[in-house]
Amino acid sequence: NNLGTGVHDFFYEPAQGLMKSPGEFAKGMSKGSASLLKNMNYGVFNAASKITGSMSKTLVQLSGDEDYIRKRQETQSARLKQTSTNLAQGRQELANEVSEGFLGIFAKPLAGAKEGGAS
Repeated sequence: NNLGTGVHDFFYEPAQGLMKSPGEFAKGMSKGSASLLKNMNYGVFNAASKITGSMSKTLVQLSGDEDYIRKRQETQSARLKQTSTNLAQGRQELANEVSEGFLGIFAKPLAGAKEGGAS
């Protein structure tokens, strides 16, 4: 995901659609434009994040406050562990919801058939 990908998609998707039909060209324009905007936003915010992160690290080191530096590193380590835990929990919840959804698709009609018979 970067600006190069977005620019590529901006030109490639419409060109591919143009070879098929005017409708596919319009879809390609839409898809290519969306990709360009998405990747451009990602690039801008990713760069800004890296710049501010580097500035923050530099200022912390320049402060010379060893206690603050240690506490900051501990906090960042705790955040990374928490993020990992949250991702795992989110994946598990997603799997549970999907499986409940599929079970509902089959279980509800079967329960209805047992109660009132198939119609």
